[in-house]
Amino acid sequence: GDEFMVLMRNIPSVVSVENKVNELMTAFETLMQKHKAERKVTCSIGISIAPQDGTSFHALYEYADQAMYEAKTQGKNRFVFYHK
Repeated sequence: GDEFMVLMRNIPSVVSVENKVNELMTAFETLMQKHKAERKVTCSIGISIAPQDGTSFHALYEYADQAMYEAKTQGKNRFVFYHK
């Protein structure tokens, strides 16, 4: 599958992150429906937040990746926040 990253800065709260992720998932689903994709396409998202999950790009990337695989394990087409 394809993977991409979204970097968000100056986000006021976790709720704001959840709202943005829901917007992204809705946009992705709408795009797939519009193009009548022949295959079921899902969007699994892993989220890490600075500074509580780390302060370096490498750490945040690694933790978001771990959370993404947890989202896939939980049934795909969802988002999961990284938890230590």
